[in-house]
Amino acid sequence: MSGRIDKLKRRAGAVARRLRRTSTTGQGGVADRVIRAAGSPAPLPIGHRGNPATDPENSLASFRTAVKLGAKVIETDIRLSKDGVLFVSHDDNLTKRLGVPLVIAETNAAELDAVRLVNGEKLPRLEDVLKELGRRVVWNLHFKKKEAPERSAVRGRALLALLQRHGLMGQVILSYSSLGNSRLMHKMAPHLPQVTISHLGGVELIERVNKAPAYMRIVSIELRKADDEVRAAIHARGMKMAVYSARTPEAMDKVLPKRPDMIFVDDVSMARQRIARYQSTGASK
Repeated sequence: MSGRIDKLKRRAGAVARRLRRTSTTGQGGVADRVIRAAGSPAPLPIGHRGNPATDPENSLASFRTAVKLGAKVIETDIRLSKDGVLFVSHDDNLTKRLGVPLVIAETNAAELDAVRLVNGEKLPRLEDVLKELGRRVVWNLHFKKKEAPERSAVRGRALLALLQRHGLMGQVILSYSSLGNSRLMHKMAPHLPQVTISHLGGVELIERVNKAPAYMRIVSIELRKADDEVRAAIHARGMKMAVYSARTPEAMDKVLPKRPDMIFVDDVSMARQRIARYQSTGASK
């Protein structure tokens, strides 16, 4: 393990210990208030990787546009470089998306800094994104990769150190593709709200909801699997129902009658317009 990661672990470990001693930090923060208000009276549109209807996904331009269009929450995907730096990218392997034969987890940050997105921007470091826009919206940070416990701890500590450094503990919601990684992070920072993601439907989905850890605040499900029974089961656990992803006006028409609390969208402006119309007429047109 590199010297950089060892240093990061020691420094961020101290941060995590302080946070555990003050576990109420972040409760009542912006993210907490946004979660509580979602769905009442209208669903909350979440900018899915920013606003990819107008700008490349997970780019600073996409995030800036989502903020400009009035998003209160932006979802983005987080990856950890070989030397322990957090980057914003849906894919770990950059070959398909960018034509660059690099894997983020196997590449040091300095080399990744030379990678360019299709609009000419640098592959974003999470810290650069949060420096510019961290206080403008709530960030739903999705850790895509299931990591071994040791590397998951490094990833979590890197995030905690970053949030502490910029005073953003109350601005984030965490999503994990691995329940084991999620539980580890909850032990490190029990005050940070989390999302559980399920690809199941029907009875299996309800069973998953009923077994979800009590610390989960949001259940994120596929749009087509949302219904009244699922929503009732989620609400019975004191959680919010989020659905993904409504990319078109037609998708918004289908999902709004299902009364989700949150909707992942590719076009924040379109989503806000459809929600307003539905609220005023009782049915989207």
